[in-house]
Amino acid sequence: MRILVTGSRGYLGSRLLDYLKKHFPQAVLLGAARRSKGKGEVSCRLDQLHSIERLLAKAQPDIVFHCVGTTLPGPWGALDRAHLQPTVHLLEGVRSAPGKKPRVVILGSAAEYGSGRARSRYSEKTVPRPETLYGVSKNLQTTIAMAYARWGVPVLVARLFNLLAPDAPLTFAVPRVIKLLQEIPKGKIGKVSVGPLEAVRDFIPLQEALRALTLLGIHGKPGEIYNVCSGKGIRMGDLFEALAKGAGVKVHWVTQGRGSLRSRTSYSVGDPGKIRRHIGWTPKLNALDEARNLLCKLS
Repeated sequence: MRILVTGSRGYLGSRLLDYLKKHFPQAVLLGAARRSKGKGEVSCRLDQLHSIERLLAKAQPDIVFHCVGTTLPGPWGALDRAHLQPTVHLLEGVRSAPGKKPRVVILGSAAEYGSGRARSRYSEKTVPRPETLYGVSKNLQTTIAMAYARWGVPVLVARLFNLLAPDAPLTFAVPRVIKLLQEIPKGKIGKVSVGPLEAVRDFIPLQEALRALTLLGIHGKPGEIYNVCSGKGIRMGDLFEALAKGAGVKVHWVTQGRGSLRSRTSYSVGDPGKIRRHIGWTPKLNALDEARNLLCKLS
């Protein structure tokens, strides 16, 4: 099996590449990014079609995990360059390439859905109503992928919900709060500014997300969208308290602003029924339990 991971220098792409190396030692793995110099990686201008065509001809992949993207909420030009241009060029390169076409997994986002109703869950049939530029760009990326699927490209979308990952970029709430908690002296009461404590999100541990992506690459059905989620909502205040408990500190939480600029929603929980039916994936780890253990693992 030959596997190509684009965006292999980014956060999720690099973690996925490491996961595949560990769990598929016999596979031929190749990472691609604009500035790749490491072993098993190649440089590729993913915003240029001819560069991607050369990459595909060299890699001859069976599966492509398209991890190119940004965690920043904007501006639009940056989102276009990160999400839309590379996706169009990759899928056009696959469509026009001779021979058997690789299966392509595009990374979507829960931000595509917009706001949900309390105690409801998004299914893949829910009409997306993104409320931010980030969500709009990810939904357009999904739309592009589904168009190419109708044109014969074996592409599917893994719509990721919130990742519980301590070493993710500090633009995400969990790693930012972890960093602040680690700065509080033991036995002291710290003061930490966060977004809305009553907001509800669907979190999945990073390792569970990587396992889901891998299974979708192997067994997912082209032309489909899959929620990668737990189906369980976690109140942000409860998540922060679990992190504080793991750090062994007490915190006075100060609410500021409306939270993430990537998603303005106060309630976002997915329905994992489709991914469970199609590939048998369901999270083995509980996100709230993992949150309590994160600081212990880091210390």
